[in-house]
Amino acid sequence: MHKNKYLLFAIAFLLSSSLVPLLMKPSVAGIPGTQTVSFWNPPPGRRAPRKSIIKGGASRDGNSCGIAQTKAVTDVMTPLMPKSNIGLTRMSRPTLLAFIPESNAKKALFVINDQAGEEHYQTYLTLPQKSGVMKINIPDSASELVKGVKYKWSISLICGDNTDVEPDSPSIQGWIERVSPVSNTISQTQSLDLKSVENLAKAGIWVDMLSTLMELRQSQPDNMELKKTWTALLEDKNVGLKEFAEQPFID
Repeated sequence: MHKNKYLLFAIAFLLSSSLVPLLMKPSVAGIPGTQTVSFWNPPPGRRAPRKSIIKGGASRDGNSCGIAQTKAVTDVMTPLMPKSNIGLTRMSRPTLLAFIPESNAKKALFVINDQAGEEHYQTYLTLPQKSGVMKINIPDSASELVKGVKYKWSISLICGDNTDVEPDSPSIQGWIERVSPVSNTISQTQSLDLKSVENLAKAGIWVDMLSTLMELRQSQPDNMELKKTWTALLEDKNVGLKEFAEQPFID
């Protein structure tokens, strides 16, 4: 009698344990109630067209112009791009993000070129006198990005009292490509919620995902769920930007 009772208990325990994984829906790391999996889903075969080395710094590196000369990653100007250094967008004029360290530069030159090197857009950015994550909005006056064309974007600091970029000015660059939505859950219009961020992450739409998440965090600075999601994204093994997870947003 006791043996049968223990046997039934063991069977019930094993059955309940086997159901647990089925009840846990894999989703984006940092969102409560879901199983933690890799946040970022990089699209296969998407990489920057070539290794982008420019004078004053590589594509994810730029240093001088009064910037502290240390080995700290947070003393290096850095585009917030995944390790592939190319990000997809559905937007005709996307919002880009970069980490800007404290320096003596008051302005920077922002340029977008197509893959053939033809200039698509250019403007001067006013820089805050503190370090942090800065967003660069492409205005309606700029021409739309053409779908399927890779564009190189760059930021070059204008140091001190200089009036323009010098040959050795610290510079960074990344690549973007506009694509058509690949899912009915991904539309041209972004909604400001975590579900939208999750859908964009699954579809590999880096640029729109990152700018949407930043906008969410700025609108809800005390929301710990958003903070955890931002940290999980930047710490993802395919992103490699964990040093910037705690950096403030600057305008």
